[in-house]
Amino acid sequence: MKFKFSPIYVYLGIIVLAAVVIIFFTDVNNGTSPNATAQMPDDDIHRNLPKDGTPPSAANVQKEIKERIDAMKKDVESNPADTLKMRQLADLLFQAHQPEEAGKYYEMIIKKDPKRIDMMFALSSVYYFKQDFDKTEDITKQILKVSPNNLEAKFNLGAVAATKGDTLRARTYWKEVLAGKPGHELEEMTKDALERTK
Repeated sequence: MKFKFSPIYVYLGIIVLAAVVIIFFTDVNNGTSPNATAQMPDDDIHRNLPKDGTPPSAANVQKEIKERIDAMKKDVESNPADTLKMRQLADLLFQAHQPEEAGKYYEMIIKKDPKRIDMMFALSSVYYFKQDFDKTEDITKQILKVSPNNLEAKFNLGAVAATKGDTLRARTYWKEVLAGKPGHELEEMTKDALERTK
């Protein structure tokens, strides 16, 4: 049985421009593409998009957002050691439907500090968005090398396995999440994922 996912955000401390881990969850039986009908975010990038159902893309990002991106790129170029500005730029690029470019900046931050699991989560979401599930899995396993008991990473490995159609492996990861820490914020979502993959 093939199991697909639509967006659920599984990242601690989510804010509008924060890097998120995107997990795709759709109804097991409907087989629709990821997030085809999700509500549009209410943020600077998406607020003024056409209401005619045109999907968001890099092509319809507003001029003011493009100008903000250009200004942020200049800031990063003038101070390449400032990983905070680099992250803000990467987050904005990802939100502006430019995952390739966002991924480059997340990778630059990880190169400067290989223990930045927050950036690894963000980079894994870029690869998941691009439907490169093997690379998503590789990055998520890197998170577990730095933080072996990271339940969000284990949950995400389950989501990737389920997306690839390997529900047995997905269930194994999700059972590890439930065994990891009773009352964890992923507990209900993990139970739901296990139930949906019976």
